Amino acid sequence: KLVAYPPIPVESNADASAKDLLVNGGFEKALEEEPRAWAVQPAGTALSPVEDVAAEGKRAVRIEPGDAKSVSVTQTFKVPAQSRYELQGLALPQNVNGAVKLIARDASGNRYSAESGAAPGNSSAWSPLSLKIAAPAFVKELAVGVEYVAAAQKIYEGPSALVLDRFKLIDRGAPVNMVANGDFTM
Repeated sequence: KLVAYPPIPVESNADASAKDLLVNGGFEKALEEEPRAWAVQPAGTALSPVEDVAAEGKRAVRIEPGDAKSVSVTQTFKVPAQSRYELQGLALPQNVNGAVKLIARDASGNRYSAESGAAPGNSSAWSPLSLKIAAPAFVKELAVGVEYVAAAQKIYEGPSALVLDRFKLIDRGAPVNMVANGDFTM
C-alpha cells in the first residue's frame, strides 16, 4: 500500500525559534478548550482536527466552507504602538473555488486591513502564506488569521476543504530609525 503525503515547506531556523504570539497555532490542542483562541465566522462553520496530513506535530485543522461566501478563522490580541509582526501559516486547499489568504484587521474599528497573496485553489502540496503587519498607532487590537472568499464561478467539482497548520505570529519589534535628524530639530 502506497500512501503519498503532501510536501511540507521548511521554515527558517530564525522563524522556527522565534516567539510565537498565537495560541494553539499548530492546532495541537482541542479547539473547544476555554478560552477559545480561534474565532470562526460564520458561526457554525465545520472545523475538525485531522491527523493524516498534519504539516507539523500530530494535528492540523480542516475547514469545510460548504456554500459560505466567506469563512474566516482569526485570533484577536492587543498591540502596542509602533509594533511590527509577521503572520505565517500553511494552507492545503482542496477543491477550493476562491481565494485563501492571511488577513490582519483592526478588531475594533475597521480602519486598518492587510492581506497576503492568495494560495492556489486546488493543491497537492502545502502552500506557505506570509503577511508582514505594521499596524498604525491608532490600532489597539488586531484580528489576525486566514480567510477564504468564494469565487463567483465554481471551478472545481466536489466538496471543498481547507486544511491549515503551523500558524505563527512573530513579533518583529518596533521599527528602527536609521535617519540622523529625521525630525529636523537641529
